[in-house]
Amino acid sequence: MPQQPEIVTAAPRLDEQNSQRVYRVKEPERHAANFFIVAVGSLFLSLTFLFWAGVLPYGVSHPDRGSLGALLGFCLVFAGMALFIGSGYNKKVILHADGIEVKGWFRSRKLSFVDIRGRQTNASSRSKYGYAYIFVPTDDRKRKLAIPGSMLHTDQFFRDWIKSIPEIPRH
Repeated sequence: MPQQPEIVTAAPRLDEQNSQRVYRVKEPERHAANFFIVAVGSLFLSLTFLFWAGVLPYGVSHPDRGSLGALLGFCLVFAGMALFIGSGYNKKVILHADGIEVKGWFRSRKLSFVDIRGRQTNASSRSKYGYAYIFVPTDDRKRKLAIPGSMLHTDQFFRDWIKSIPEIPRH
C-alpha cells in the first residue's frame, strides 16, 4: 500500500542562519508614489519660495485674500499628508524567527508568533483597491497589526506562512 504524503500544518520557520526575511511594497508602486510625492512637493516648495521672494505675486486679483503665512500653513499640511502617504508605500514587513514586524518611516510594530490568534483581511482580493492582512493578537488589549497584502512583493515562504495562520471571520 503506497504511503500518503504527510500534511504539514505548522508555520514555516526561519532557522538561525536565515534569521529574517524582508518584504517591501512592489517596486513600481513604491517608485511611482515616491516620484509623485517628490514632484508635487517640489512644486509646492518652489512656488512658496517664489511667492516669498516676491517673484510671483500672491493674490493679484484679491490682495486681501490671503497671506504668505496661510500659504506656508497649507504647504505644511500638504507635507504632512505626503509624508503619511510615503510612509505607507515604503513599509517593510520583516519575518523574524520569533515574530513579524512592520516598519515605516516613523514607527515600527512587532507581534510575536505566539501572540497571533489569527488573521483577517480588510477587503476582497478582487477589489481594485487591494487588501491588507490584519493579524489579531491573543490579548484583546493589544492592537491589531496590519500589513499591505496586495501591494507587498512576496515569495512562496511568505504565502505558506500566511496560510498557516488560522483565518478569523470578520464581525
